[in-house]
Amino acid sequence: MFKKLFFKYPRVSVVFLLFLSVFAGVEYGGFAAWFVAQTIASALLFRSVLGAQAMPANCFAVTNSLLVESGRFGPGIFARAARIRPIIRLQQATRGAWENGMGVSVGAVTFERMFPNTYGGVWAPIAVSDGANVNACLPPTDTVTFGQTNRPYSPDHMAINTDYFCIRDIQFDFQYAEFLQKITKGFSDVGEWTWGSRYTSEYVRLAGHKLTLNTTAGPQDSPTAYNVSNLPNARLSQNLLNSLYMTLYREGGDLSEGVDENTNAPVFTLITSAEVSRNIVHSDPTIATDNRYAFMGSRNDPNSPLLAGMPIKRRNYGGYVHEIDPYPRKFTFSGGAYHEVSPMIQSTTTKGFKQEVNPAYLAAPYIESIIWHRDNYQSLAVNTVTNPAPGWNFNPHDWMGKFEPRNILDRTCNPDGTMIYFRALFADASKPINPAVGYGILHLDCPMNINLADCYGAYSTYPPDPTR
Repeated sequence: MFKKLFFKYPRVSVVFLLFLSVFAGVEYGGFAAWFVAQTIASALLFRSVLGAQAMPANCFAVTNSLLVESGRFGPGIFARAARIRPIIRLQQATRGAWENGMGVSVGAVTFERMFPNTYGGVWAPIAVSDGANVNACLPPTDTVTFGQTNRPYSPDHMAINTDYFCIRDIQFDFQYAEFLQKITKGFSDVGEWTWGSRYTSEYVRLAGHKLTLNTTAGPQDSPTAYNVSNLPNARLSQNLLNSLYMTLYREGGDLSEGVDENTNAPVFTLITSAEVSRNIVHSDPTIATDNRYAFMGSRNDPNSPLLAGMPIKRRNYGGYVHEIDPYPRKFTFSGGAYHEVSPMIQSTTTKGFKQEVNPAYLAAPYIESIIWHRDNYQSLAVNTVTNPAPGWNFNPHDWMGKFEPRNILDRTCNPDGTMIYFRALFADASKPINPAVGYGILHLDCPMNINLADCYGAYSTYPPDPTR
């Protein structure tokens, strides 16, 4: 503190130093005055060669993020990761590019369907011309109108920074090379996690149908938000999906989707959890019985929907391919609004922080399933211009979330280029295309019946059925 005051108020500090020296000389002699002056000046003006160095004011904080070996650590450094969400693969397969030079707000124009104004037409019998009111060459005329819907959209961006890393800290850390490899691998997990969250929220935001499943009021459909008056109290069923299948078919949703190899029927995509997927197959006893008879005699048929385990190979069931999302969005409800619950929760560990599966996420009562369609919206990559004109050069950057090192020289804070941090840039524009084929479905997340039984075969009622 005294050193900072000395450099901030040098004149006052010099006067104070002289006062102390004179006082020491008067009380204890000339040698004491010299000794006091030398001691204080050395403490203020000279920095220690060894030992801790205080961080200059207004500089970034540097914390050693890796483990320092003080005892011994066992061989091998293990890493934890998250599962990849299927919407990343689906959405990026249709990705386009934002066109520069068009401002930050662009309209997506949809040319709407065209049909005659009169349902059934204006047919009339042909009559012979009579020279007065009847002209056989002029049939009754109907009209057809057309229209376009404009939906504006804009690009969004964000960035993620790491803490600073000091090379002096790293070189003395335990197995630093392997630690740094784990950090680099973790960077890709961060990017995938960010895009999975972005694509999911944008898909539902732009979807024209947000269904809330209620047993009393029925499926509540809204183009803007999930219903807050009739909360979800029903689980997702195959019968509901059958109804939505025909709605999608009538909307022309089959035109750009795949077809079943055997029947050539359109196949749509359902993104949901493994638990919901199995509940769809097993919750209806009639459907379960039909499946048993259909696959009777075909031992371990990989196409059987009744096999245990999570399907890795995608299968068509009831006109839908079930894409298993390990982290679908889940919600609670309070204060008249839905609140999304994060799948992970941060806590401290031996060094730094860790992300654990959130118990509140597992217990959240409402879960979201998505009927994904490529024509709901398109993600557009927003790239940077590096040379917009002669003499104007900018650094190229990856805006897909790749972590790149930043070593920014600074006279006071980083004079030798020995401190770096990593920065990931994200930019994306969501172009609406045909919201009529996009569905978000909010329903109950029913726990699976784990069939706990005692020694005499009496099954418990755990977990209770929330629909009863």
